[in-house]
Amino acid sequence: MNNETAVICNWIRNNCLQDSPATQLSGGTLLLEEIGLDSLEIVRLVNFLEDEFNISVDVEELVPENFESVDRVVAMVQRVLSRQLDESTSGGDQRTDETHQSEAALA
Repeated sequence: MNNETAVICNWIRNNCLQDSPATQLSGGTLLLEEIGLDSLEIVRLVNFLEDEFNISVDVEELVPENFESVDRVVAMVQRVLSRQLDESTSGGDQRTDETHQSEAALA
C-alpha cells in the first residue's frame, strides 16, 4: 500500500466508519458500493485531500468514477498533483522568459 492509499484509507476509517472501525480497507475497496460513502462524506473527503496533499480539486474531477474506489481517489490525487506541477513549471518558465525579454529591452 503506497503512502497516498494509506493516508486516504486511514481518513476514511476515522471519519466515515466510526461504527465499523475494524473494517479492512485497501486500494480496491469500493467506496460507493461497499462502504456506502454519501455526498457529504465525499465533500469532506475532497476537503481533506485538498488540505493533506496541498491540491485544488477542479469541478471536472468531481465525478462518481473518481470516487468508486480508494485506488481511483489516489489516481485522481496523483493526476491533480501532476497537473499542478506541470502548471507551476511551465508558469515559472514563462515568467523567466518574460523577465529575460524585459531585461533585454532595457539593455
